[in-house]
Amino acid sequence: MALRCLCLAVLSPSRNAAIPQLFGIPMDRAMKHHKRIGRLFYAFVCLHVVCMLAGGTEKGPVTWSKQFNLNEHNLWPGVVAFAAWTGQYVTSLPWFRRHHFEHFYFLHLNFMFVGNMFTIFHNRWRAVVWVIPAFAFFWLDFGVRWYTKMCKKASIVEYEIVDENLVKLVVRREGFPGAAFDFHPGSYIWLSVDVPADKRSEYMRDDIIGPPAFPVNVPSWVWFHPITVSSFDPETSHLTLFIKRFAGADLRGDGLDEWSGQLVHTMKAVRDAKMKLVDVRVHVGGPHGNLQVDPALCDHVVLCAGGIGVTPMAAILEDRVRGAKSGAIKSGSKTTLVWTTRSPAEVAAFSYLFAAIAELDEKTRSLFDVRIHLTGGAKADPETATRSANSVVTMATGRPDFDAVVAGCVAEGKANKVGVYVCGPEALSDAAEAAALRRGCLVHRETFEF
Repeated sequence: MALRCLCLAVLSPSRNAAIPQLFGIPMDRAMKHHKRIGRLFYAFVCLHVVCMLAGGTEKGPVTWSKQFNLNEHNLWPGVVAFAAWTGQYVTSLPWFRRHHFEHFYFLHLNFMFVGNMFTIFHNRWRAVVWVIPAFAFFWLDFGVRWYTKMCKKASIVEYEIVDENLVKLVVRREGFPGAAFDFHPGSYIWLSVDVPADKRSEYMRDDIIGPPAFPVNVPSWVWFHPITVSSFDPETSHLTLFIKRFAGADLRGDGLDEWSGQLVHTMKAVRDAKMKLVDVRVHVGGPHGNLQVDPALCDHVVLCAGGIGVTPMAAILEDRVRGAKSGAIKSGSKTTLVWTTRSPAEVAAFSYLFAAIAELDEKTRSLFDVRIHLTGGAKADPETATRSANSVVTMATGRPDFDAVVAGCVAEGKANKVGVYVCGPEALSDAAEAAALRRGCLVHRETFEF
């Protein structure tokens, strides 16, 4: 059972070849299954070890002193494999993964290769039939992934430093999205950022990964991070991205250990003329992701966002505004955005959406309801955000009552025609999702299990 779970665990995080293309499951959803299958795999591995210890490790010709033979069972490789799988499990725990993503990713892959190799050495005939097919798909996916990222030229068209922790990038990639990829509002891309080698000591610097005795310098262009596309202009192929510095662990003491912090630092250097914009090179993979609920099928679309989780909601809202203007969405279909944020600067960054709504005729404009809640942690006067929001936005302080919001939307029509879309901190997402499910609404919850 452990080997079967191992096969599925290797297949499930595939971005291009196996799960998305063969079964239509987007990678962000497949990643949830990857985690669940992975936990089951670790459990079966531990059960295997317990059974061996309870029943005796040596049996018949299989002994610790036996010479290594690929045609038979070997005991000591099993110990190495178990150590590798244990190391992979420990470094995959949420705290380590979220605070040290690059370290997690590097170790995760290396533990995987060591674990698989020594699992085959431990029990060749049973392991090979499950490991080899899984890795055939893995390398196929790897090739497709790197082709779409590295062989398609991408560049930063423009940028904006929104505040000290948030940067806006407008990126263009040749041939985006491509015939094999489906782009829709809410999609995300994989982004890597690099600078000239002589600048890496200060900007987008190499990550030093691995044990102190064997440090490995890995340049930033190798690391791809999932970033939601907040806006896509099909005429220019411009992608608008908002990237916020993650307040993670700060091992060096300068706040720049995390990738997004380095990116903000790099774009500030461009602003301050310490570097040219053309020196900041980007690579783009994707798009990926899929909405579980098609907004076109809903009579009322309710977008619930927290903080920078507004990015996929902004893409959906922009698409709804375009559709309302062109008549592409069905008549009378409503859209409500409920956004909770601590940063008035974030409100200002997305003011282009509110301006687009304000430009609609009165009848069409009445189909949009935008509510922004500034929480107690706001660092600026709420009036700053109000000035950015314009007349189409209702400003409030404190957290929203999602029960009341959803109940009001359901009262206007059928519950099964109300689509609730959720993205943000876990507590906020849980509250919005629970309110929607209690009233029988359709629900899509953004899942970034990276």
